[in-house]
Amino acid sequence: MKDLLEERVMLHKDHPKYFTNYFNYLGLKDIVVYQGVFRPEISPVTIAICNWLTENKEQCYKKNVCDLGCGSGVFSIIIAKNGAKKVTSIDTDPSAIQNTRENANLHKINKIICIKSNLFQSLKKERFDLIISNFPLITRNKTVDTKYLSVLTNGSVADELWKGMKKHLKKDGIVIFPNVYIEGFKTLSHDDFAVKNGFHRLTIIENKLEYRQTIIHFQLHKYCMP
Repeated sequence: MKDLLEERVMLHKDHPKYFTNYFNYLGLKDIVVYQGVFRPEISPVTIAICNWLTENKEQCYKKNVCDLGCGSGVFSIIIAKNGAKKVTSIDTDPSAIQNTRENANLHKINKIICIKSNLFQSLKKERFDLIISNFPLITRNKTVDTKYLSVLTNGSVADELWKGMKKHLKKDGIVIFPNVYIEGFKTLSHDDFAVKNGFHRLTIIENKLEYRQTIIHFQLHKYCMP
């Protein structure tokens, strides 16, 4: 099941470079999506987070924000337009880093800093008011092949993620992170890892939807330290 889920994730990345106007309804002009970068407009989870960001601009205003697993940079663009003081966009994929930079330039935004990193590994002591993420992937090199690992299915990666969240979140900061159960696939509940690292959770969106003949149970959570 794990291999099937990772294969499904990678299918979202199997496409040539293109532009999408899907997010025009949020006030964004066309977004470019590079070859091999996750397609934001076909992911119900990504769309739900984009909507939440647009409806909760105050969560970003004058804040230091981290977009972990930035992909094409659509979260970063919305966060910057919401008035964030600074946006740090992190991804393990060099194409995603370049993709986010191009979209920042297209939207004339100069407050986005892009960093190539496996989770928070390339950061030092910086802390954020808000960390937002949609299941980042990390890479592990095995001989000449690059293996993608997802926090959806790999417990050691999920544990590394939440330890990093705790280390890089300000005292009064919040984490916005989805929990997804996909029927027919074994996925991890991140609540266990969040609680283990001292976080409290508030559910802000809960939904069930069908996507390409797959039933997805989706929750968007706000996590904070007590």
